[in-house]
Amino acid sequence: MEQLDMPFFVAVYAGLRVAAAVALLIARCFARERILKLVDGNKKFLAIDKAIGENGFKVLTLLRLSPLLPFSLGNYLYGLTSVKFVPYVLGRVENQKMEMKRVRYHAALGYPKKG
Repeated sequence: MEQLDMPFFVAVYAGLRVAAAVALLIARCFARERILKLVDGNKKFLAIDKAIGENGFKVLTLLRLSPLLPFSLGNYLYGLTSVKFVPYVLGRVENQKMEMKRVRYHAALGYPKKG
């Protein structure tokens, strides 16, 4: 990694981590209770919620591999489940490795070549 790319890398990586955690906390604080009242008695949602709560890291890491759910929307949706905060953050960090490679590649396409 070139020296000039390091501040960009650090800023994007930190921003992605903070934004994901904030989105989860917003959904958890403002919407989780309402969603639980709406789905009271819905066996499918409760089973999914239980599975995510018990196996949060594994489930979230696998769900992040799917391109069908955008990352930012997923952060809010995971806040509606019973996933614990630490497994969520650890799963998010694992998947950010691939995401950062993609972001860095696309950013590099826009920079003029030196020389």
